[in-house]
Amino acid sequence: MIYRKQTLYFLAVAIIAFMLIWTDPVYFTSNRKDAGVNVGLVEVGFSNTVLKKGDIVINNLLSSTLFTIGTLSFVAIFFFKNRRIQRLITIINALLILALPFIMYKYSLGMSYFNDPVNEFKMATLIPLSLLLFNYLAYAGIQKDERLVRSVDRIR
Repeated sequence: MIYRKQTLYFLAVAIIAFMLIWTDPVYFTSNRKDAGVNVGLVEVGFSNTVLKKGDIVINNLLSSTLFTIGTLSFVAIFFFKNRRIQRLITIINALLILALPFIMYKYSLGMSYFNDPVNEFKMATLIPLSLLLFNYLAYAGIQKDERLVRSVDRIR
């Protein structure tokens, strides 16, 4: 029964998570200042940070969290016979997705070159909400299947 609705939701979570790693949309911008002199714009993305002067800093924690979310969602598709494991994977995914905004915030504002009080979060900051929505819909589908199986067991 791999053709259930939650399979599409798990697939959506995996695609969005991998898309965030490989397309790297910018979720935070700020002006870089060294000793009060404006050096340039800093753009912080999901998998790397590009300073306009050419420096690149890889953000391993955020990328590895997104990779884990995508991999767990893809693996959960194939546990369609064991709904208990699927629910557990979905709960773990939800916790990781809820950790994403905190990692993004800590990583963005914890950088030493953000001395400018005018920092701007972009719309890409809200993308993890879509991950959470699809993950919740997958969990609701698993619960619905579980209720259906239990109701059929009562009839026998």
